[in-house]
Amino acid sequence: MVSAPDAPAWLAGGSYVVIRRLRMLLDHWDALPQAHREQALGRRACDGAPLTGGGEHAPADLAAARPDGVSVIATSAHVRLAAPASNNGATMVRRSWSYHDGHRADGAPDAGLLFTAWQQDPRTGFVPVQQRLSRGDALSRHLVHEASAVLAVPGGIRPGAYVAQSLLEA
Repeated sequence: MVSAPDAPAWLAGGSYVVIRRLRMLLDHWDALPQAHREQALGRRACDGAPLTGGGEHAPADLAAARPDGVSVIATSAHVRLAAPASNNGATMVRRSWSYHDGHRADGAPDAGLLFTAWQQDPRTGFVPVQQRLSRGDALSRHLVHEASAVLAVPGGIRPGAYVAQSLLEA
C-alpha cells in the first residue's frame, strides 16, 4: 500500500492499520434463528459464502433479487453496508481472528473478533465504512466495540537500512 498523499515523508510507501476488539453478544446471537443470523451477515452460516451463491470467497451480488423483487442480501446486511460499492469505493484489506477469553462475571462468553483493516488512509477507507455501518448494520446490534487503535506502518526498507529509519533519524 502507499500512504495517503498528505502523509509525512517517513510514511512514504507505508500504510495504516485500524485494529479493533469486538466482543460478540453470543448469548443473544446464538438464540436467533439461523436465517436471521445469515440475513444480518449477508452470508451463509454453513460455509461463509454470500447468500447470492458461490463459495466463501465469491463476491456478493448486491443487485441480486428474489422473484418478488426483494434483495437477496438485505439492505441492513453487514456484507452490503461494508462493500466498497456501498462506500464510494472505500477499500481496506480486512482480516479478523476469533478470540475466547472465558466468561465474564455475568456468565456471558467473553468472545469475539480481533479485527484489522489495512488501508492507504483511514479517512477515506475505515471512517466512511464505519459511518455507513453506524446507520443500520444488522450485525452491529450483536457487537460491543471494546478497544480500537490506528497505527501507522512504515513502508519497506532498502538494503542497508532499517524499518522507520527516516522517522527515527529525522
